Amino acid sequence: MARYTRDADINVAVIEPNPVEREYLLALVAGVPGVTLSGAYSGLAEPLPELEKAPPDMVVADLEASDDVAATWLKQLHTALPHTCLLVLATEKDRDHLFQALEAGVSGWLQKPCTTEQILHAIMVLQEGGAVLSSPVAHKILEYFRSRGSSVASEIMVFTSQGQSAIW
Repeated sequence: MARYTRDADINVAVIEPNPVEREYLLALVAGVPGVTLSGAYSGLAEPLPELEKAPPDMVVADLEASDDVAATWLKQLHTALPHTCLLVLATEKDRDHLFQALEAGVSGWLQKPCTTEQILHAIMVLQEGGAVLSSPVAHKILEYFRSRGSSVASEIMVFTSQGQSAIW
């Protein structure tokens, strides 16, 4: 989990297969005060060896990959870089793999399309050691626990109301 404050400089790597969206994310990340871009990659396969050589503080990654590839990659990243925050940008179809991603150590999950403000907010929250979930994702988590007859959903709502995480 992140260990930063807003005053500390952090290194962020971006993984986005779409070149236009990658350039957008690079410009967005570069415009955040205290953030240095440490790398840009077009897919999940190429960056892990480079990330291990110079671990970033945060990775912003679009998970446009097969389900098995994404789940395996998330586990490998968390194992290799346990102190690196991972912000996932994913489509609704990727939401089926949300729990695998959370188990693999994801710190934030924004469902695409997401706004510039949501991405910037997520980076700042993660930078401060928080967690971020898009509203549809948070809803899926709450529904999961409600369906099990658990009081955990209530506990999560109390936790978030105390400012322990951010939900978009």
